Amino acid sequence: MRGQTLTDTQLLLEVVGEAYSFEDLHQYRSGVLEVLNRVVPSDRVAYNEIAPDEAFALMIPEFDASLIPIFSALAHENPLISRFQRTGDGRPYRISDMIDQETFHATTLYQEFYRHMGVERQVAFSLPSPPTLLVGLALTREHEDFSDREVQLLALARPHLMQAYRNAELASERTAMLAALEQGLDSLGRHVVVLDPHGRVEFATDGARRLLAPMTGSALPQKVRNWISEHRARGPPPGR
Repeated sequence: MRGQTLTDTQLLLEVVGEAYSFEDLHQYRSGVLEVLNRVVPSDRVAYNEIAPDEAFALMIPEFDASLIPIFSALAHENPLISRFQRTGDGRPYRISDMIDQETFHATTLYQEFYRHMGVERQVAFSLPSPPTLLVGLALTREHEDFSDREVQLLALARPHLMQAYRNAELASERTAMLAALEQGLDSLGRHVVVLDPHGRVEFATDGARRLLAPMTGSALPQKVRNWISEHRARGPPPGR
């Protein structure tokens, strides 16, 4: 952080603090765009998932979703995407670091996609993903290009955004796994409750919740808490 102004330090702390608060990928995808737009103001900021045969994009402000197939087909013409695919370097770069404005305007990607949204300048970086998937964040402007300071801010924020993405991804996978487990157990007539070290309900099948009703949030009924306390006090059975 040495050499950064107090304002830059505050901006980065804001990014880090909010990025780690997202509980799953759904929250991350939309929330990270709002955070980035405050740190590096842009006309548009987008979250992209680009696979060989399809693409997903979320943008602030919203855009015409019918344009996504065009972007998916022509994404390879973006010099930032082609550079990442060639080098694996996911750090933030500007289009102007790669090609001049005239060359950018000559691409079909610009003519059929970016031009319709007023995208003249762009800086982008990637997040961790499987080899066949590119997950990237892109900030765009119509007029002024992004400064070296703004690119550096994004570079400093990127490791934290990467870790926050991993956390959100794992949380989403865990939620999906628990949902599948719950569905399977309920179909077998099995009722399961998982408690955290403080005795709060971390996971419970629907059937278990019905049997334990009424429950307040993650708190068990008092009779059940008393029963658990008694069994913990007795300790494990002999020989275990």
